[in-house]
Amino acid sequence: MPRNGVFRALPFVALVAILFPGAVRADHYWCGMEVDPSSGLAGTTFTFINGTFPINLRLYREGDLVREVSVDPNAIYEMTAGRSDVGRWRAQGEFEGCPDLVDESFTVLGPPDTATAPGDTTALTAGFVLLVAAAFGSLAFVRRLPSRRPITPLK
Repeated sequence: MPRNGVFRALPFVALVAILFPGAVRADHYWCGMEVDPSSGLAGTTFTFINGTFPINLRLYREGDLVREVSVDPNAIYEMTAGRSDVGRWRAQGEFEGCPDLVDESFTVLGPPDTATAPGDTTALTAGFVLLVAAAFGSLAFVRRLPSRRPITPLK
């Protein structure tokens, strides 16, 4: 029997397979789901990456069921969040062939509150500059007009 590296590693691989069967199976089967990104503004596309089993995906916003879809094994599901989707979400996966439910949470953030957040003042500044320029321009125009003094007769 040859004594190369492959045959010397076989007993170790067999021992790992016996003691940790989940470690050997983990490369082939995955009862899980990932959500990417975990938070984003309205308009963000959230991607749900499925494991190796079919999944019934339920999406809850603030505790209320919003959507339920079936996703094939090793597939992705995408949801683009709109302004009406702002809030905390929970994605719950029920896998065929896996006993447990999988929960992932994500957050859709809304636009900033314009009443408290500073806004873009470029237009306001430009309007003020134009108003001042128009005032000085009209003042210069008025000064250049000939004076309208009453004509007095010569004596």
